[in-house]
Amino acid sequence: MLGGPCSMTEKKCVLIGFRVGGKVINENEISELKEIVSVLNEFGEGGTVDFIGHTDSTGTKKYNQKLSLIRARNVARLFREFGLKDAISIGKISGKGEDDPVDLNETDQGKYSNRRVEILFNNLKWKNFE
Repeated sequence: MLGGPCSMTEKKCVLIGFRVGGKVINENEISELKEIVSVLNEFGEGGTVDFIGHTDSTGTKKYNQKLSLIRARNVARLFREFGLKDAISIGKISGKGEDDPVDLNETDQGKYSNRRVEILFNNLKWKNFE
């Protein structure tokens, strides 16, 4: 059902692809975001979706905290713009800054992986899903 950046066992999707200091996902990730919304509309019956923004270690902690929250808000906004049905609510939107990396910040690839938004489906009810 959901593949690519998503894991149903972890009940989340992870969107990477933010430029350094970037507030919106890049064009390559837009199609994945639209696919996530499409699957939620087809198989989600209700509940909430939470968004957690992250950054790499470039910049100050204060700047990264603010940037991570902006990223999460922007992805949540795109969910509605791409037609997320009203039965599914936008839940908690938060930012963790650089405090929860998934990779080392010493390499470009590591930093790229850390610039992300996690989309959590903890409270989502599914239909036609086994």
